[in-house]
Amino acid sequence: MCKTQKNMAATIKRVSSRQELKKFIRFNYELYKDNPYSVPDLYSDMLNTFDKKKNAAFEF
Repeated sequence: MCKTQKNMAATIKRVSSRQELKKFIRFNYELYKDNPYSVPDLYSDMLNTFDKKKNAAFEF
């Protein structure tokens, strides 16, 4: 049987600067750094994904 944590909370915060975006992207690398099966996304691809000028999805 799996034990669960009670009273766990997550905070959702809007990324409002380039520095915060970089920190958000680096979080994935830190989270899975000890997992030998993890294949991280390319850093530049992630930056471009969240760039309103480079991602057409933000036009909608």
